[in-house]
Amino acid sequence: MVVRLRSGSEVEEITREFPESYVSAISDSKTISLIAPSSKIATIRAYIEKLGLSSKMVHMRSNIHNPKNKTLADELLAFCLHSSDLQLPNSEDLQVPSHRIAMIGLGDCIPLSPFHQNNLDITKLDVMSITEDLKKPTRDHFLSSVDLFPPSSIAVVGAACRLPGANTLEELWDLISRGESRLESLREDRVKLKESFRASQDKDWATGREWFGNFVDGIDKFDHSFFGISQKEAAYMDPQQRLLLSCAYEAMDASGYLHNHRRENGDPIGCFIGASYTEYCENVTAYAPSAFAATGTIRAFLSGKVSYHFGWTGPSEVIDTACSASLVAVHHACRAIQAGDCSMALAGGVNIITGIQNYIDLGRAGFLSKSGQCKPFDVSADGYCRADGVGLVVLKPLSQAIADRNHILGVIPASATNQGGLSHGITVPHGDAQKALYRQIVKTAGIDPGQITYVESHGTGTQVGDPIEIASIREVFGGPSRPSSVHIGSLKANVGHSETAAGVASLLKVLAMFAHRGIPPQAGFNTLNPKIPALEPDNLRIATKLVPWEAKTRMACVNSYGASGSNAALICSEWIAGMSAENTIEFGGLPLRTVYLI
Repeated sequence: MVVRLRSGSEVEEITREFPESYVSAISDSKTISLIAPSSKIATIRAYIEKLGLSSKMVHMRSNIHNPKNKTLADELLAFCLHSSDLQLPNSEDLQVPSHRIAMIGLGDCIPLSPFHQNNLDITKLDVMSITEDLKKPTRDHFLSSVDLFPPSSIAVVGAACRLPGANTLEELWDLISRGESRLESLREDRVKLKESFRASQDKDWATGREWFGNFVDGIDKFDHSFFGISQKEAAYMDPQQRLLLSCAYEAMDASGYLHNHRRENGDPIGCFIGASYTEYCENVTAYAPSAFAATGTIRAFLSGKVSYHFGWTGPSEVIDTACSASLVAVHHACRAIQAGDCSMALAGGVNIITGIQNYIDLGRAGFLSKSGQCKPFDVSADGYCRADGVGLVVLKPLSQAIADRNHILGVIPASATNQGGLSHGITVPHGDAQKALYRQIVKTAGIDPGQITYVESHGTGTQVGDPIEIASIREVFGGPSRPSSVHIGSLKANVGHSETAAGVASLLKVLAMFAHRGIPPQAGFNTLNPKIPALEPDNLRIATKLVPWEAKTRMACVNSYGASGSNAALICSEWIAGMSAENTIEFGGLPLRTVYLI
């Protein structure tokens, strides 16, 4: 028990009256901890009350600091002093800073991050007392991580991709962690520049510059029989349809959905796909008319064929907002789940280059880099480089994902979209709209901007767009008073700009970063664009090497902006797993203190 004294003399009086008791600890000059046999506790407390003192029970059971054990303690101390393995480390080697112990106390001074870095799921329980009649705790009692997020939060429980040089999240991490670029010259088997009539109308320009791209391999590979599609129909299908079906199957399988899937059940699952170009029409129109040519190239069938294959009855939509389409699709999927339109959703985007027309039009408009890869934030930025890309995520309510024991790749507590308004041109980003979007998702997520420690920017590598985006990031997330630095990056320097798949590709990058708890180097970055003021005064950073992602809870902002002014942004957080039902035990009447469950 803890006893509050008026003077030190009461201590001797109590221990003289009850010789089986002893002082185990002295908190200050007026507070002591007293240990006594349980059979004597009531008598001692009554005696203390008669002395006009107050006491309080402490839920501990043992002979703590018993003077009778002093000889044993001395022997143990001497043994420890002669064994370096048993001595405490020097202060500079402490895993837990000594000031943390001084400020918080030993009872709650151990951070969880070292456990998470070693892939251990750990939950801290702070239980003041448990009474005799307390029933077995429910698993919800221990899922403290849920409290970090709004009730409407969405969990990412599956993912799949086809990106240049990366067909899985692990391959994507390997690529970005090395700072690798997948740039290559224009593939003639994809884009036949020399045979283009339109290019020949401006031949000096078309042939007087180099053309580049970032390509996914094997887009002609498709197991049509696996999906119950005839060989004839498959030949007319846009590769975007084929790759979406393949990735959809992989993503749903990764989520665990296929274990119990029955097509005839008509599950209320949504499918939201960002897409724009239908370049495969250039190929189809060279063949005889066919019904399969229509169903194989009309954009609505991109989502429709996925929903049909699985027998889903939820909303199935193709969304075109240009470069922001896939992140807008993720936002629409989140909203549909929250509104009850579907129980879960598959969302993302696709962009597969199969024709020449958009290349030469974008090049003539000055959007495309003449020197090669996207170079975000760099002085040498001169436009973007086109890329293939397919990315999909499986989404469901966070509460349901926990109940279903899904492996949670990340949590989306907030997403939003808006339009650029009166910018200097329809294709020119608008900083005020970007800032409004950031503030909106921060407010919806119920967090402080300082909790965002990484921003995956749109970052296409243009002299106009990059400075505007950095300025908006700086105003909302930066500042000299930030508690820590916020890193900024862009996947487009690694795999190019996959246009309508770019937003979800950025989200997949962040999910890979969560899994490895690291921030990869920004590929292609050498010298900061002079149009961008110094980053360091506002605690902004661009990583030039692979660094640990150090944060209490890793949270990122993912940006994606459409060429027509449609903006999208979301917050994605790592998931810190709580205690599972199997780990709950019967506590009976035993008292508890703060403990850690691994």
